[in-house]
Amino acid sequence: MDYATAAAAGHADGPVRLTIRDILALDLVATWGPEVVAGAANLDRPVRWLHVADPPTAPVARLRDEPELQAFIERELGPLFEHQQLLEVLRTYLRTGRNKSLAAQAHHVSRPAFYRRLRSIEALLGIDLEDWDQLTSLYVAILAYEAQRIR
Repeated sequence: MDYATAAAAGHADGPVRLTIRDILALDLVATWGPEVVAGAANLDRPVRWLHVADPPTAPVARLRDEPELQAFIERELGPLFEHQQLLEVLRTYLRTGRNKSLAAQAHHVSRPAFYRRLRSIEALLGIDLEDWDQLTSLYVAILAYEAQRIR
């Protein structure tokens, strides 16, 4: 059963296959990000299995009103709030699995321009984007930030 069929039938209790075509048909591009569908040659390519009841941000979304979570978001992403374009670059970079070519393509910029933006992010945040612990923390902060914006 695909996502569209499961969603239409109201099945929210099991995993279903999600394809690029499903993302487009169900207008989930905003949820999954345009970089997921950028350059997709095969619309029926499975993206991942998804539990219908739990979108990717569900665990973080349950905590969105916690003051500690807001403090965490501010600590991790604060300097980027004044540079929304760089926040989007970071989001895309992480959502594409750190694939710089795909992320640059999603932003319609050259790879060297994209690399400059990544260096700007590193400088603003005082981090190293090659450090997995820092990347994980940033990704969780982005999920939390998005969960708060969805309300």
